[in-house]
Amino acid sequence: MQLNTRHPGLEDGPARLRSALEHPADWALFLDIDGTLVDIADGPHAVRVESGLPQQLVQLAGRLDGALALVTGRRVDWIDANFGPHLFPAAGLHGVERRRAAGDLERAAVAPRAGRGAQRSGPPHRADVRRGAGGQGPRRRPAFPSGPPSASRR
Repeated sequence: MQLNTRHPGLEDGPARLRSALEHPADWALFLDIDGTLVDIADGPHAVRVESGLPQQLVQLAGRLDGALALVTGRRVDWIDANFGPHLFPAAGLHGVERRRAAGDLERAAVAPRAGRGAQRSGPPHRADVRRGAGGQGPRRRPAFPSGPPSASRR
């Protein structure tokens, strides 16, 4: 049995890459920092951003008409401290913090986790709605599968 290691829909990847290079203003880039723009480090304080990287990102953003954002699980102020003096559009804390191109920073309201058995106020959680009142709801596939497609997803 041979595994299909190509992700469905990416067969035209080279054509899309050519299009991005020929018409960069038609594209937007959301670049993950950790492990993509900078190497994974032993701890948060060991992360090193190469000195020329922020300026290269500014130049790339210019070719994309500003459509470049940085994404990280860290806080946006960490991005600013390490990629400054440039203030890039960014998503920090996995999307809890978001800075728009205009520079305004938004923080999503995050409710503290309720303890076991505590009553939750407000609208029901998405998982509660899926499961319904009595238990398990239908199992759903992730919107963006990770890894190669399995035989069941072909």
